[in-house]
Amino acid sequence: MAAFIRTMVHDHRQFGADVVKARYEASLDVSHIDFYHRCNAAFARRGGMDPLWRDLHRITAPTLLLWGRDDRTITLDGAQLMLRQIRDVQLHVFGRGGHWVQLERQQEFEELVVGFLGER
Repeated sequence: MAAFIRTMVHDHRQFGADVVKARYEASLDVSHIDFYHRCNAAFARRGGMDPLWRDLHRITAPTLLLWGRDDRTITLDGAQLMLRQIRDVQLHVFGRGGHWVQLERQQEFEELVVGFLGER
């Protein structure tokens, strides 16, 4: 779990042993395991990320992208692809942020989401 968290965040030091332990224990919950397997099966049936990337141009709703510049799972190139294909899109890039910017930069993340939704 510690290695997984290091992959998902820019600076794993902000997530101590208590977070690693809590996430590990949650990962053992039978309902979480079942949910994980159902989601992965649906993801595989759908063809992985390909349909999402292929159909981005069909998104017409106002879209907010919040991205960690240091994301190791879907790099900033993924955001660039979305910027080019989604018509009404905004992008905020967090420096010193990985894939879990909602946890790493929680306050800023929430302010941006609330502001975006308040505009709608």
